[in-house]
Amino acid sequence: MWKPKIDWNSDVPIFRLLLQAIADDVASGELVSGDRLPASRDLADLLGVARGTVAKAFVEAERLGLVQCDVGRGTFVLPRDQGARPYASLIEGPTALSDLTANLPLAGLDPDPASALEVLAHRPDRHLLFRYHAPAGALRHRQAGALWLERLGVSTKSDQVLVCAGAQHAIFVALALLRRRSKILYAEELSYPGLHSIRETLRMELVPVAMDSDGLDPTALARAIRRHGSGAIYLMPTIHNPTGAVLPAERREAIARLARQHDCSIIEDDANRLLAASPPDSFWHLAPERTFLVASVSKILSPGLRIGYLLAPASDQASLLRHLWATHWMAGPLNAEIVAMWIEDGTVDRTIVAKRAEAKRRQSLTRSVLSGLWVEAHPTSLHAWIHLPSRLDGARALAATTDRGVVGTPAAAFWTRPTPAPNALRIALASVPRRADLKRALVRLAEATTNSR
Repeated sequence: MWKPKIDWNSDVPIFRLLLQAIADDVASGELVSGDRLPASRDLADLLGVARGTVAKAFVEAERLGLVQCDVGRGTFVLPRDQGARPYASLIEGPTALSDLTANLPLAGLDPDPASALEVLAHRPDRHLLFRYHAPAGALRHRQAGALWLERLGVSTKSDQVLVCAGAQHAIFVALALLRRRSKILYAEELSYPGLHSIRETLRMELVPVAMDSDGLDPTALARAIRRHGSGAIYLMPTIHNPTGAVLPAERREAIARLARQHDCSIIEDDANRLLAASPPDSFWHLAPERTFLVASVSKILSPGLRIGYLLAPASDQASLLRHLWATHWMAGPLNAEIVAMWIEDGTVDRTIVAKRAEAKRRQSLTRSVLSGLWVEAHPTSLHAWIHLPSRLDGARALAATTDRGVVGTPAAAFWTRPTPAPNALRIALASVPRRADLKRALVRLAEATTNSR
């Protein structure tokens, strides 16, 4: 009888470990075409797990094309595809017990694309999604972008919306345009790590701006502008990454005034805005003539869709279109269509409600387990900023937590100054599938920061 090799010390769900074992043995040739797997009841008895766990793994393995389940006959391994089979790399579990580095959405609450794909499979216009489209996106997809922005509290016309291949792409094309006016880029001293690779590629000079628990400090920004001159101001004002801060309305107004006074542009990264129930008005309301608003579907729907929306001043549309064409030609129309369908059928709104509620529960759990640490976070954010004890610098903290099977992101990844980074760690609360998994990871994190010397 075939017996799967399973790491019982792993924190990955058992059915997924069994699925991985099937994929591994098919890939290695230990299981070959026509081999019959043990009956689910027999395999469950052998492994000491519930029969439903085995059945779930078999169903998923059949969906992936690894096996075929015939009622009354059994479960049989299917012929291998030509070349290396890709499934193992798609379904493998995390390399650490609890990887809290990737700021993922709550995957368990992501919409299932099966129904949308089934509808598309029967639509007579489906072949049009595989043709070239305009760099700005199809009209229908730009209209969907306007509806998405409406949920952010921003009312706009579809012809002002550009469909991008994710927020990173939108930020890149905006900065590529603004670099012609100035190579100066102002950003919070703790900022989105992806900004570093963009500004290095574009060879812009990054000027860090001081911040506090409320976000970017307008007074510090004014001093920086007086010293360095006009430039682009990048900031994440709502549920800041990594601190979770929400920039108050009065600070937004002060920054908008500074931008007008010194002819600066504003890149407002609102990737997390939909997780906040009622944030202050967007910079688009305060200074629409100089604001580039970036929105992404990743935190609500799925990062794999790679769909983002860029709202920009009308005077910059033509130049931005050239940058879109040069960098990506167009975002994937199939993915943009799925987003449009989910907006229309209410999936987006239901998912927003569900993810806010689950994020709130995970934040409450985090504060409870890490009660001995200083935790900064928005109550419905998917990440938390953990201030570490003074005896633990970033390197020692990372080593201590990794030794206990927990991996977070040290402050150095976000720090934009040449000075030593703050003594802190960002943890992503949605990187593990279940709340129980998160609790175990948080307990180990608390032990690592408390017991390490």
